[in-house]
Amino acid sequence: MSKKKQILHIYTRVSSQQQQEKGFSLVNQRDKGIELSKKLKMDYKLWNEGGKSSFSEELEDREVLCSLLDEMRDGSVKHLFVYDIDRLSRNKSSWYLILRDLEKYEVSIYTQSGQKFDLNNEQDELIMGIMSSITQWDNKQRLRRFKQSKIKKFLDGYYVHGTDVYGYERKKVGKGT
Repeated sequence: MSKKKQILHIYTRVSSQQQQEKGFSLVNQRDKGIELSKKLKMDYKLWNEGGKSSFSEELEDREVLCSLLDEMRDGSVKHLFVYDIDRLSRNKSSWYLILRDLEKYEVSIYTQSGQKFDLNNEQDELIMGIMSSITQWDNKQRLRRFKQSKIKKFLDGYYVHGTDVYGYERKKVGKGT
């Protein structure tokens, strides 16, 4: 009787539709996960969220992640690969729920470096908490800079939204006008 191979569940996500369509990050995340599954002598299953922001506090906005969490709860997922920890979440509310399930259902997390985190190990739990806090802080800083840049462009006379206001038309202004 042969032992069934374990499965490395590979979760991939980028933050925007544009990154999904024009970038290579999803492919890189997938390939790194497959490479790790071979190194660990595991089969793999791909969970591709595509272009979804992790900043939303609503997990329901991320259907693939919700399905993955459901499979964790029924015991089907024991090994999870994420390229970086911030692929799972960048906000406190959803991160807490995800972390709780990872710990409760004894799911080991692997990252692109091959680092394994077992949340039932106190040191791994501490490191994961620190990394989570850093990704949340980094995301807040990035959002603040984005907002400041948008305000600056508006104050400099640029129209910062993609749709023209009803009744107006966009005209390209050349140099000297």
